[in-house]
Amino acid sequence: MTRDHDLTRGEAGAAAYEKPVARPQDRQHRLARDLDRLHVGYLSARGKGTRSSVCQRSMIRNNGRDTQVLARLLRPRTTVSAHCDLPCGVYDPAQARIEAESIKAIIEKYQANDDPVFRARALIIKEERSQLVKHHLWVLWTDYFKPPHFEKYPQLHQLFNEATKLAGAAGTKGTLDVAKADELLAKIDEIAKIFWETKNA
Repeated sequence: MTRDHDLTRGEAGAAAYEKPVARPQDRQHRLARDLDRLHVGYLSARGKGTRSSVCQRSMIRNNGRDTQVLARLLRPRTTVSAHCDLPCGVYDPAQARIEAESIKAIIEKYQANDDPVFRARALIIKEERSQLVKHHLWVLWTDYFKPPHFEKYPQLHQLFNEATKLAGAAGTKGTLDVAKADELLAKIDEIAKIFWETKNA
């Protein structure tokens, strides 16, 4: 009887040392438990839980490591560079030149017509065209041309400054000088020459 009893205890002991088989529901339970612990630790680290200060420091350190791991995972592996946010084909000094040609044509039409209504309309349109010239020049100046261009062509800043001032002078109501429009066109042509050199490079 004793022997049978001992054997039974031995079998029971051996069974106790057998490795349990992991079941899917066990893994889910452990995952849920770990997430719960992490959540409680996060609240404790933010001062919203009841964990001890040692546990809080531990969780803060763990959260820092998790953040570093996440940052490494999200870090881009390939570095790319581009000239602009859109294809460079959208930039063209011709846009500014067309509006400058309109200013010159309006001045000539204004001088050839005595109708006050026509002249008033001509002045309004001339001012609008002046603003468009400035806009297209500023887009080239600020969006297309980059620091390497300004290093290679140090006169670019001065050219744009002079061209935009001429656009303002030629477009104001009091200015009806065709010569100012010609100066503006000449400055735009200088900018266009540099522009196409950079485009073809």
